[in-house]
Amino acid sequence: MTIDGTALDPAVAFPISVGTEYTVKVTGPSMKGFLIRASGGSAGVDTVSALGLDDLLPAKEEIQVAQACVSDSVGGLTHTNNGVKTEVGGILFFDKPSSDIILDVTVVDKLVSAEGSSVYYHSSYKLNVM
Repeated sequence: MTIDGTALDPAVAFPISVGTEYTVKVTGPSMKGFLIRASGGSAGVDTVSALGLDDLLPAKEEIQVAQACVSDSVGGLTHTNNGVKTEVGGILFFDKPSSDIILDVTVVDKLVSAEGSSVYYHSSYKLNVM
């Protein structure tokens, strides 16, 4: 997971400037699906609108707003299909400061069975919006 080309470290909060647009990306040799969630933070911080689509990404047609996350007042992006992807992501923008924003990333490596079990990987990162 990168923000503007900088790899995130789960052990260190990543600084984000209020009013600045950032590009978030997940890259790899292949992935079948993904979910990026932005949640938590101080009261009044809108994580739903903080995470959006990036029209400049090559695979933009394979990325959509995760409506299940939005229903829970959480910002989210997910895949539109289970075809192989090598790069996905979106735009991150906060209009208010907040500590303790959590950026969760889940990547589906492969579908194991027709019943829907998958091999997937999950990471969490902390953002400090100043």
